[in-house]
Amino acid sequence: MRVFAVVLLLIAYLFSAQASNVDIEGLLNRADQLRSADFSAFEELMSEIEHNHDLMSLQQRHFYQYLKGYQNTFRGKVDEAISSYIQIENSNAPDELKLRSLGSLVNNYAIKRDFYMGAKAINRLLEKRKLVNNQQSIDRSSVVAGIFYNQALQFSLGLKIANQLLNRDISPRQTCFARQIKVESEFELATILSDYSYANQSVDYCKKHDENLVANVIVTFVGESLTNEGRIEESQQLLMAALEDTLNAKYPPLIGVHYALIANNNLLLNEPELASKNALLAYDSIQNFGNTKALVKSLEVLYKAAELQGQYRQTIEYLKRFNEADKAYLDDTKARGLAFQQAQYEKQEQDNTIILLDKQNALLTTQAQLSQEQSQNNRLALALALSLLVVLFGWIYRSRKIQRQLRKMAETDELTGISNRHYFNNRADKLLKQAKQQNQPVSFVLFDLDHFKKVNDNFGHQTGDWALRRAVIEAKLVCRKVDVIGRMGGEEFAILLPGCDVNKALDVAELCRRAIEKIDTRETDHNFRITASFGVSETLTCGYNLDKLFAGADAALYCSKDSGRNRVYPFNSQQMELESNTNFSQ
Repeated sequence: MRVFAVVLLLIAYLFSAQASNVDIEGLLNRADQLRSADFSAFEELMSEIEHNHDLMSLQQRHFYQYLKGYQNTFRGKVDEAISSYIQIENSNAPDELKLRSLGSLVNNYAIKRDFYMGAKAINRLLEKRKLVNNQQSIDRSSVVAGIFYNQALQFSLGLKIANQLLNRDISPRQTCFARQIKVESEFELATILSDYSYANQSVDYCKKHDENLVANVIVTFVGESLTNEGRIEESQQLLMAALEDTLNAKYPPLIGVHYALIANNNLLLNEPELASKNALLAYDSIQNFGNTKALVKSLEVLYKAAELQGQYRQTIEYLKRFNEADKAYLDDTKARGLAFQQAQYEKQEQDNTIILLDKQNALLTTQAQLSQEQSQNNRLALALALSLLVVLFGWIYRSRKIQRQLRKMAETDELTGISNRHYFNNRADKLLKQAKQQNQPVSFVLFDLDHFKKVNDNFGHQTGDWALRRAVIEAKLVCRKVDVIGRMGGEEFAILLPGCDVNKALDVAELCRRAIEKIDTRETDHNFRITASFGVSETLTCGYNLDKLFAGADAALYCSKDSGRNRVYPFNSQQMELESNTNFSQ
């Protein structure tokens, strides 16, 4: 989300005036200069320019349409901005303006969280760079690529681009963006910055060159890194000192990130009232920008702060919203990577097809040239045909192999090797339809590893990953081949049991609970206990509807947790009535 603030500044940065009429050119140049510094003044100039639309040359109109795209982006009209940039790309505008238009198009797709279309636009941008001679424009497109790679979670690529830019003689503004990409990439790859002095120097550098918004983005990475290192008070002091500058920027996504970090520090400093206040400010700023990391953090702080203040009703409400947002964020994170990889695969497949067509054309040309030589021509044609077949079959084999790998990535949870939530839901829906037609019972088991966050906090994420994999292994040993097991997100798992009534499902869940409880953790060189809480629902009470089965098992799971955890609870009609009353009261 912090990167979106940089996206808007970057879009502003991509423009340069291209006018022929002196007066119109002056207005366009002035609007270009004020875009990121004073948006209100920029809008006044755009209104004045629009009144003189009939006086513009064709190229000035292209450039005005480009500026209009930025105005629409800042106003939140992303679809209109995208339409403007696509029109410029397909027009007779100069290649340099088309290159900048593609850069803005990439950033708008990122704001819209359409990383598949963004990656395809990146591929077109890299091709268009070959037609442009202006090194400054090429460097600008590199900045675009670096920011997009970070947004698509390809942080190693983002860091590579940043280092390449910083090793060249580029403008101060380009340097500021490159420094921000570098700091973000290094933070996201390690969660802790290795060089605070470089980050602080980058903040000073950007402020010196009036890039205050980018400077404040870097400040948030420094603040979060200090928190992750346990330097809470130092982080809070830094964030509070920069808060006024962030608020003056009037950009909600960055404001939300800033308040979410402050609220988290309040919580760690045992200031629940301040934590709630700042978390609500964060939530209000970013609730309309999708399921972001900052939104998840604000909801997490809200439910924990409410719990510390004894506000248990609010605790339950915020906890449910946090769980929903956290799962959605995890799904979105995985979707970004898959979308980027899919676009790159299609580009590679397209390149392979072009290579193959070139070889076919070369073969046809060679055959025509050798048509006069009978015996030697036949032997050569046969050899060339065989070579083409080898290339063709090799390409087909490689394409199918990549397709299988992508299909597996789309269906499987990378850590545990079981179905991910999307594929689990598809399989479960099909099995429920079959069971309904055959009037067969189906049960649904939902379980959650108890106090799993403490495992990560006390022993590290590698140990936590080991615990998740071992829990899945034990669950699979208990299940039958026809049962479907999937990871719902984080430490939450689900099992669909076709042909099982609730009593059999309770037995399966109990066996699974005991198996997980007996896991020997000494293999990790740490001594800790793994337990899980289970909720069980069935079609007899919930019907053949996956959402209702999930809701029933989730309600039973909450009962298990409320009763002390490490238990198995079935869903019953009383819980259904309680859920209905709770929803009605809310």
